[in-house]
Amino acid sequence: MKPGLKNPLLRVTNLLLYLSFCALLGTGALLTWKLVPGLRGGGGLQVLDMGRHEWGDVHFWCGVVCVIATVVHMLLNWVWLKRIAASGHFWRLLAGVGVGLVFIFGIFFLPMSRPSGGGIMAMVALKWNPLDGNSFGFLQVERWQVMALIRLFLF
Repeated sequence: MKPGLKNPLLRVTNLLLYLSFCALLGTGALLTWKLVPGLRGGGGLQVLDMGRHEWGDVHFWCGVVCVIATVVHMLLNWVWLKRIAASGHFWRLLAGVGVGLVFIFGIFFLPMSRPSGGGIMAMVALKWNPLDGNSFGFLQVERWQVMALIRLFLF
């Protein structure tokens, strides 16, 4: 790299890292606490004429920018990583990068499953049986319905 070129590129990379991190934090908070999924009371809400899914797309692309800026930042500081962070031991540098890659790609190797029977059923309330006029039975509801009721009463 040319002698005077690293500093301006590093400044731009640092700025992109900062801005993309702030955007990730802001859109993540927006998605988590303001544009909650529909069952928790957020169905149809919008911010700046964008709903939950559009903001999810913005959050994703901010994450892509953040990852690219991080890779460029690490490449620009490769000499520092080799000399100082790894203390001259190349295996330490490889171990650090390897652990980071495990965190990034390891999630794809976790086992996937579905709830048995299409959902977890819960017996939550007595229901009047109108057929015989004098008996009660249990009402079966899905797990998400129970969680929605709990959130409704707690929040």
